[in-house]
Amino acid sequence: MRFFSAGERASMRILRRIAAASVLVVALLCSPTFLSSLPTARGSSGRPDTYGYTWTDSKPVPGVSYGWVDGVSGGTDLLLADDDCTQTRTSFTFSFKFYGVSYNDAYVCANGFLAFDTPGSYPWDAGMDAFIAPFGYDLDPSDPASGHVYAKVDLLSSPRRFIVTWNGVFTYATTDRQKFEIVLTQDLTGLDGGILFQYASLTNPPPDPLIGIDSLGSTSNLYYPPPLGDLLAVKFVPPGTPPPGDTLTVRGANRAPTTVEPGQKDVPMLLLNVSTATNSVNLRRVRVDVTGVLSLPGDVSRVALWRDADGDGQFNRSRDAMLTSGTPSG
Repeated sequence: MRFFSAGERASMRILRRIAAASVLVVALLCSPTFLSSLPTARGSSGRPDTYGYTWTDSKPVPGVSYGWVDGVSGGTDLLLADDDCTQTRTSFTFSFKFYGVSYNDAYVCANGFLAFDTPGSYPWDAGMDAFIAPFGYDLDPSDPASGHVYAKVDLLSSPRRFIVTWNGVFTYATTDRQKFEIVLTQDLTGLDGGILFQYASLTNPPPDPLIGIDSLGSTSNLYYPPPLGDLLAVKFVPPGTPPPGDTLTVRGANRAPTTVEPGQKDVPMLLLNVSTATNSVNLRRVRVDVTGVLSLPGDVSRVALWRDADGDGQFNRSRDAMLTSGTPSG
């Protein structure tokens, strides 16, 4: 969430140019005074399904960080054919709880998903349930030039992880390579485990892959809306998981010109970027202090706070939204 602080006009009494650099100091305060017009900063997230799963992603304000996990080195090439799933279940060697049911293994399928129940060729096939699909689409690892699908059990990490990597697998009937992975993480307290989708590089990704999770019997499910993109992480968070510690990040960039002509209006002074990693924050008060050795009382007759509505990082009166304004005192 970006804000601009702008001096509305310079006093007409002044016959000299006003030095404007470094004249605004902005403080964010928690106080009973609530500016209802200030929007909430929030990372991308998805509603809870009937069981209680939610999702969060790494855009635009990250609720989870992207960090590729190597599932190829030390992993097993599953040698999957087109539209194929593993003939036997692939073992995790640990218990992973999903929608309240504990599993120790799953079928891995060429078309971008895992199945805990009897698998089909696609996650949308009739009767399909109990699946995890980071990229449900028609993929073809059987093409001689295509990448392959790998499974890896990481017992050295704590908690333990099961990683499946589609390592540059072709979209069917093309040479478009898709590199993405699932990382399943055991919950050491016995709750449902963590589910992470990561997308390293996608070539001409289709607009409508199936991305999401579905319970045994399809009594509950949750889907992530495309489009997908490179270096994207999507995390499905089970119920009962405490939110991570959050940090309010405030970054300022000086937008003040060196001088301001007397009577000039809407002079951008400071760009303020306020963000929080996973949760929301209400800004209850923003205090603007006008300082500087060359500024005099009355040099700035009014200060306004604008929201960068179009997100371009530039102040534009016709496109941005004024939140509040006031007259400097003291």
